[in-house]
Amino acid sequence: MGQYDTLRYQSNNNMPPRRSKEFICGACASIVNTIVTYPISKVIFRQQIYGLTTSASLQQIQGEGAKFVYRGIMFPLMQRGICMSIMFGTYNTYTIWLIDNWPWQTTTGVRQLAAFFSGASEATFTPFERLQSLMQHKGFNHSVSNSFTGFNLVRQHGVRELYKGYYLIVLRNGFSNILFFSIKDLLKTHIPPPHDYTTLYNFAVGAGLGAFLSTLFYPVNVVKNRLQSSIGYEYSSLVQLFTKTYKEKGGTIQSLYKGVHLNYGRAILSWGIVNSVYEYLVTKL
Repeated sequence: MGQYDTLRYQSNNNMPPRRSKEFICGACASIVNTIVTYPISKVIFRQQIYGLTTSASLQQIQGEGAKFVYRGIMFPLMQRGICMSIMFGTYNTYTIWLIDNWPWQTTTGVRQLAAFFSGASEATFTPFERLQSLMQHKGFNHSVSNSFTGFNLVRQHGVRELYKGYYLIVLRNGFSNILFFSIKDLLKTHIPPPHDYTTLYNFAVGAGLGAFLSTLFYPVNVVKNRLQSSIGYEYSSLVQLFTKTYKEKGGTIQSLYKGVHLNYGRAILSWGIVNSVYEYLVTKL
């Protein structure tokens, strides 16, 4: 039985769902994942910003010293922990609300609306992602000594500066969540996990979806990172931002996908960990 079908069954039979479990499991899965994959994320970020090869990015980070490898991890831990908690938790919450209040809505409609709303809810915490981009940028290694210094620097330019890139994050999270939850529920419904290999199955599902979605939305992250790696608001429409980034990167699709091979490699590991840890904890709590 897929997650949606479970919630529909609970609603139809007046069974109160445990609303807090998915929030806790999502946060725990994210913490494990962030600690394991943060160094890889930093290499990818440098490739997106400087257009470096993987080896050049690694050399750059190595040259800065070991103390800088996990520099800035506090905000990703908080941001991803909160956002992953919101992603899984609010998907359930929105699904329950839609089932109860829009009972005529189709299964596909409920899935897609709940998933988009959960992605938009994650974007509330854009400031964490905003500060992470500054902390990973080489140009701020010395002027921004820690996460709180970065927060104070950005805050001086107002709330709008903290939420730079908000609409890009809504776009990325909303539509990637639609695909993630819809495909995941369909797979669990039509290809249920084998009893003795549940963890491996969940890892494979998460890894496959993560690799696909991170590659699909990779250019959105390139534009977002470029926008968030500077201080001072850039008043541009989404089309203008994509066009400007496209031209700056050399005017080719290939240039927008620089570093994508490492990105989907990280996504395989990252979403494999997230999905398998999440599904394991959901069955245990």
